[in-house]
Amino acid sequence: GGGKTCIMAEVDRLRPSYARVTIVQHQARSVVRKYRKKRRYLQLWRLKEMIPSLAQQGAVDEVDILEETTRYILSLEQKLLEKVREHGLPEKLVKMKDKHVVCDD
Repeated sequence: GGGKTCIMAEVDRLRPSYARVTIVQHQARSVVRKYRKKRRYLQLWRLKEMIPSLAQQGAVDEVDILEETTRYILSLEQKLLEKVREHGLPEKLVKMKDKHVVCDD
């Protein structure tokens, strides 16, 4: 125990100051990692709940959530395009289009 700590302290002392990581910094990074992981999990859960084909399922893999989300967005886009082809632009979008200059590149 004690000898190893002394050697590690000596090694740490020899490192340039910018490379030293204090215990507090290490703990702070650990807290940030846990926060990000939890936040990421919550955002994936929210996304899963928005997708009809996934909402009723239990545990779903992250990749499955992302793939199914992509499929869902593409299907919504297709439905929107079909509606626009059949009925033209909704009145709200026509007004928005008139207000903004639209560039088609």
